[in-house]
Amino acid sequence: MAGISALELETLWTEFHEVVNMTSQEIGAVLRTDAGGDADSPWTRRGLRVLAILQKRRDELTEDDVRVMYDVVESVEDFAPGEDGAPGPEQLMRTGHDPSRSGARGSL
Repeated sequence: MAGISALELETLWTEFHEVVNMTSQEIGAVLRTDAGGDADSPWTRRGLRVLAILQKRRDELTEDDVRVMYDVVESVEDFAPGEDGAPGPEQLMRTGHDPSRSGARGSL
């Protein structure tokens, strides 16, 4: 893939799968409930992209997938509860990160 080295992709793949600590089924359930919010919200759209990425192998990723993965990792790393402009727990859960959990995400 142009624009990213194999080592950088490996690091991103690992970080993404560490911050996405919910299963595909859990993310889908959040997106289908009222907690998922508006289908047109950026967080819901990102959650749908996360679900698609989770179904792919590393060699199937597109440049847009890589951008979404970086966005998700940054959103979770920047999460500071109560801080102005920080995503809330509901927003993070729409993208596959449950702030009440720690460690790697569950198996699909």
